[in-house]
Formats: sequence, structure tokens, C-alpha cells
Amino acid sequence: MRLRLSFQNEQIFRQQLLPVMNNADFYYILRADLFWLEDDLELHFEIIGGKWRIFPSEGCRMYVQSDEEEFLLEEPSALADGQCIRIRTMNAEEMMLRVAECGQILFPCKKYLLPESGQIFVGGQEDCALRLVPENFCGESRLVLETEENGVFLENRGAVPVYLNGAVLCGRIKPAFGDRIDFSGISLFWLGSVLAVRAEDPAVCIESSLPELPEETPETADEPEQDLAARNKETLYHRAPRNMEPVHTGEIGIEGPPDKYRQNKTGILQIMGSSVLMVLPMLVGCLLMIAASRSSGYASSWFMYIGLVMAICSAIVGIIWGLLNYRQQKKEKKTEEAHRFEAYSRYLIEKTDVIRHYYHENKEIMLRMHPAASQ
Repeated sequence: MRLRLSFQNEQIFRQQLLPVMNNADFYYILRADLFWLEDDLELHFEIIGGKWRIFPSEGCRMYVQSDEEEFLLEEPSALADGQCIRIRTMNAEEMMLRVAECGQILFPCKKYLLPESGQIFVGGQEDCALRLVPENFCGESRLVLETEENGVFLENRGAVPVYLNGAVLCGRIKPAFGDRIDFSGISLFWLGSVLAVRAEDPAVCIESSLPELPEETPETADEPEQDLAARNKETLYHRAPRNMEPVHTGEIGIEGPPDKYRQNKTGILQIMGSSVLMVLPMLVGCLLMIAASRSSGYASSWFMYIGLVMAICSAIVGIIWGLLNYRQQKKEKKTEEAHRFEAYSRYLIEKTDVIRHYYHENKEIMLRMHPAASQ
């Protein structure tokens, strides 16, 4: 049996079917804009072995009503048919939760033709065209449907609230085709000149003085019994398994590439300049000694040119050493850039593998939860 939850307060009336699932958790969020609450409220349900339970919530207090008494819900409690739970939020907002079993999703409705003019009363009184019994359960409800030249208008003249499409009915409102009206354990569906009525509460019976539309004859009524029996044996509907498996929904962060190898840009002239400049004082000193010896009249010997040779050789060695350092720096920079590119490429490949793994795992989970109709 499936369970249907009905949420009701002074402003709204909404229903929710619990999903077909087993051995799983189910979270239902009461949105603030739909349930007239200041903040969203999350309710936690659990089904184990086909039995539903409700858990206490941090955003509200829940009071389970039993035998004209109610107790605070402090631990998980089983849900049962006819159970009522009063919900009080932290903002002092109250709402009633009712639990009901429903054996089927599509419920048959009785359809009545509406008169072209005049008023129709729906309620528990004897003068109502659609009378709800027992009267002690529906006696205070009274809905008026008044037909005028420009359409039909709804008005609640009873003490029991009436809900139009989940919102409380205030004043006179002109319904639209397909609107749903809920009150006193029944649901009305506005179909223009036809009013479809369905009893949501099995304790409520409907008595009507309006002409009822005959039920439509199914297409299979004229088929031979053998063909009909063969059709009934065909499996036309496969229920999908509703074991809700969690899928990966989190974010996968991807960091940016590492910073480039930073090195002070040094030109080749700057690298060789220090070696060449250190040789200049030696070269100037040698030239002065040679010029002094010549001016004094002394014969100059080969020893006077040793300093000049040393200066020139030092300059050549400094230039070669500077060139080698310049080439080594370029090589290190190129190697570091290649290492940075390779490391970030490996990082992206790892992240791609993680995303691909989550993708295939989510795909398998979705296929298990939603198999093809042929299966």
C-alpha cells in the first residue's frame, strides 16, 4: 500500500504521494513560497522492509496525535493509516500532516451535470445538491456554486476552509477549467458544465440530486472472451525498481596551472660585461708601464708584455665563461617549462579519469533505477 501525505493549514492544502522505494531515505522539502512559511522546512522519511518512518526535524517540533492525546516526536516513528501529526516550526507556524493509505494512484470520479442557472450548495445540510454524509463530520461545510451570465463563481459560506488548487478560497472566485477544490474529505474537479467528485476520505459518502453522467464503456467490452483473456495475460506495464541509489553530485575542483619559472632576464652583454670590465684595469696598467719604460729611454723587454697577454687571455676566458652560463640558464628554463607542462598534463589526466569514473558510475546507477521497458 502506498501512503499519501496531506499538509494543511489556514492558507494551503497539498498532497504528496510517497515514492515506491525500499531500504532508502526520502527527504521532502516544504518550500516557503508554496506552504506559506518563512523558511524552507525539510522532513526526513525512511522506508525499511516496506515500512515508512518519520524522523524528528531540526527546523520544527512534531506532535503525534493518538487517542485524543499527542506526544512530542523525539525518535523515529512509524507512519500508519489515519495518523495525524501536528507540525510547529521555529517561527511559531503550525501545520497538520495527515497520513492515508491509497491502493491506487488513479481514482474514479463521479461526474454530475451542472444546471445552466441558479445556485448549487455542496455540504452536509439536507438542502445541498451534493450532500456529504455523515452530517456530524461535514455539517459545518457549505460551498456555493452560483451560475451567472458571465460564468460560474465559487464562494465558501461555511466554517470549514475550502481550498482551490491548494490555496484557501477567499471571497467569490471564478474557477478555470481543470481547477481542483478540496474540503471536508472530498475533491471537486471543475470541468466546465461537468463537476467531477471524488471522496478522499472513505468515511464520507456523497448523495446528489444532480443528474449523473453515465460511465463510459471501455473499448474491450465488445471483444470476444478469448481475445480479452489473451490481452489480460500480456504484460503491458513494468514497474521500475525504486531503490534510490545515491549518485555523485558534488563538484570536482580543477586548479589552475602552476606559475611559470621566474628568472631575472639577463642579457648576454650583462653576463660578459663583468668579466670584460675586470680586465680593463689590468690592460690599462700594462699599457702605462710600457709607455713609461719607453719614455725613460730604457729598452723594453718581453716581460713588459706579460701583463698585456694576461689581460687579453682573462678577457677571452671571461667571455667564454659568460656564454656558457647564458646557454646553461636557457637550458634550465626550457627544462623547467617542460617539467611544468608535463606535471599539469598528468594532473588534468587524473582529473579526467575521476570525472569519467563518476560519469560511468552514475550512468550505471541510473540504468539500474530506470531500466528499459523491455526489461
